[in-house]
Amino acid sequence: MSIQTYKIKAFPKGKWWIRWIDHISQDEGQSSTPRIEVALEPYTLDGIHSREKDKALIKNQTERRYISIMVSSIPGLHIGAIFNDGIYVDNLFTLEQHFSATLENEGQPIAATSLKNFKPDWWNDRYPYCLINKGEYPLGKFSKSYCLEFTSGAETVILPCYELLRAFYAPSSVIALPLFSEPWTTESAINHIVQSDRTGVLANGEYQVVLRKNIKDDYRYRAAHLTLNPYGKACAEQIYSHYTNSKDGHQIKVSWPFNTPTISFKGNITILQREPSTKWLVTRITGITWPQPYPKVHFDRTNSGNIGEQQTSTNKPKPYLNVPKPNHQSLDDIPAISAGEDPESSTAPNHLATPGLLWTQLPDSEKIEKLHSFKYEGDAVANVSTDNNTSISTGKPSREQINSSKADMQQEKRRPVSNRFKEAIWMLKQLQEKKAIQSWQVFEPDKKRHYRGDYPVWPFPRLYKNIDTNEKVAINWSYLDRSDMTARCAFIASIQLHNGRTLYFIEIECRVNEGGFRSCLLYATNDNPITINVIKVILLRIAVNRGVFSSIKPFIEDNFPELNIIDFKHTYDKKTGNPSLNLISQKLSLLVNA
Repeated sequence: MSIQTYKIKAFPKGKWWIRWIDHISQDEGQSSTPRIEVALEPYTLDGIHSREKDKALIKNQTERRYISIMVSSIPGLHIGAIFNDGIYVDNLFTLEQHFSATLENEGQPIAATSLKNFKPDWWNDRYPYCLINKGEYPLGKFSKSYCLEFTSGAETVILPCYELLRAFYAPSSVIALPLFSEPWTTESAINHIVQSDRTGVLANGEYQVVLRKNIKDDYRYRAAHLTLNPYGKACAEQIYSHYTNSKDGHQIKVSWPFNTPTISFKGNITILQREPSTKWLVTRITGITWPQPYPKVHFDRTNSGNIGEQQTSTNKPKPYLNVPKPNHQSLDDIPAISAGEDPESSTAPNHLATPGLLWTQLPDSEKIEKLHSFKYEGDAVANVSTDNNTSISTGKPSREQINSSKADMQQEKRRPVSNRFKEAIWMLKQLQEKKAIQSWQVFEPDKKRHYRGDYPVWPFPRLYKNIDTNEKVAINWSYLDRSDMTARCAFIASIQLHNGRTLYFIEIECRVNEGGFRSCLLYATNDNPITINVIKVILLRIAVNRGVFSSIKPFIEDNFPELNIIDFKHTYDKKTGNPSLNLISQKLSLLVNA
């Protein structure tokens, strides 16, 4: 199952942003899972934040709280993330930059306190000059944290080791745990990720990996690199070795995972210094280019459900668990990640999705052909009972009776935000800034997430049941690209008006070189909340009618007489080129005054 919204129990009430993350330690309490410290500071700005408004927060340190959480929560935590009552809501830094950079110091991490040669002429020599100075970006107790330094033209790029760990080495709780729990050289550590006896380097030099059931197919390249590539494996070994041998507070120390003189990546950044040369701090990696050439990766899964060329019947029960979905009804009932308690091993798993990276220039890969499979004829395995625990834990499962259920956090594949979605988000932010609406928020799907950038979006249904033949028919329109089965998605936001009415904004994703579709506002005339199931039906009708609202409205009138749908076209300001707010503002004003 997937839980779309979750909160971190240890985070304080109100809006806080993550200044820094570092310091690995072993929990001395009831958990066997190593922990990491998160530095939180209040997010005190009102209204829609911008990079200009955020500068004061970046340069000045106000109140600060250090929160200790499990290392298995690393996949969902990055510098600059904003949390409201423990729920991730936004990012502090909005500028994204692409870097083609040259590694300095032979790719070895250096401490943030290290003296650099590009000290400005006006610097007072009585004070040490650091890679990250207090006046540029206050680190507090994390001043000795390790960073990687790159040069990109006349610019210096600083990447915290924590962020490289989160982005590349620990995209999943299942991978993060063994990195800090045991030496990577042991077979048991690697066996958390791959089936070691079926994983290896083939005679032609290509890689074969068989992924464990909790490791996503998207991670096959990193699994191969960290377990089979000599350089990648050595970098992974360094993480645990430095953690256990460190005498300076267990700072995270990782190397760039590829043995190349240059690197290419995208990330959110903030400027630390402009003179005598520009100095950037990367707060979050959003994309990485995989270096070429690289061996082809052949992959399979230990829990592959594919049918083999040969099948053998067996009376054994079907090995797939039927796990019911937790019934969490409101934000007050959202499962909270425990910071100090391991989960009970007998509970059903909860899968937590977070935004991942956009990978480019990935190696060739091929699914291993399955030669044999079983045909299970026994009774189905009994349902695994699940409770509605509001406490979940990403830690190491325990056999003791505990109040927390199992959870693992995984980064979902990132795809770029389409221009239409960017325009829609810009329009919503402008409407709130101009007080045309009271507020808005992303309306999240209740099942497995798809992401466009940082935003969860709704995939359009791919099958339609023909009522005449009772057969399921594929909806080709619901794919952006059939070659890699990329789903077409909808961006949906709930909008709160000043008169208390709630309506839903739906924007349809477009293919490359495909004309834009009309946007729509959906609301109930009786002011009752629109359920997720109604949204799903609307999306199905949009898919069946290929985004043509004139064909959708009769269906809504016949089946949902309490719903109104207003469709409109994006118009643009000739001077700025930005979407015009006039048309949508007119539609909204009618609803406000109704």
